[in-house]
Amino acid sequence: MGILPVYSGTAMHDGWSSYFKFDCLHYLFNSHHPRELTFIHEEEIQNWSKEFMRVLATAAMVLACLIVPSTKIQATSLIYARSHPH
Repeated sequence: MGILPVYSGTAMHDGWSSYFKFDCLHYLFNSHHPRELTFIHEEEIQNWSKEFMRVLATAAMVLACLIVPSTKIQATSLIYARSHPH
């Protein structure tokens, strides 16, 4: 292979620890964060991880509003509903 040892750009990956040994900028796929946070919540019994999953979901909705403006009303309603429970 030999590509990553000399790569100097940006690597987007799933967070596999061996990738971090390469000297480049790293981005992680967001789809892996909820899975890891679920594990932390269920196996490590860390309640903060469940709340952080909500933060990520809210950020994804806000981003969807920026990318697809027609979702703005729905996403804003969902964010408001989560911020102000009945």
